[in-house]
Amino acid sequence: MTVRATRSLALAAAIIVAAALAACGGEKEEATGPVATGGAAQVEMKDISYAPEDVTVKAGQKVLWVNNDPVGHTVTDESGRFDSGVIGGGGETFEQVYDEPGTYAYHCTIHPTMKGTVIVEE
Repeated sequence: MTVRATRSLALAAAIIVAAALAACGGEKEEATGPVATGGAAQVEMKDISYAPEDVTVKAGQKVLWVNNDPVGHTVTDESGRFDSGVIGGGGETFEQVYDEPGTYAYHCTIHPTMKGTVIVEE
């Protein structure tokens, strides 16, 4: 193998390694609060958790839950005021409008460690 061929091979290998490392890099993005979607606050179900866990809305505003996990989840009010039933994975949604100010705790009946809170302000 000539020196030129060796250098070309080494350069190609370096480019491949750099591209592979660039594809693997980056920080995981975390949800930090509600995302407005046509006047709704959005909560994502992913990695067996709600993100964000706590969301604050105004009275009369809707909360939209989006299940981006491959498994089903529920959004079940701790006081029994509502239960979404099983929300399938792959982007299925559930929405709830909160008319009364207060704090509403909820959980997933399938995965009891999943907990969240909706805080409704006037």
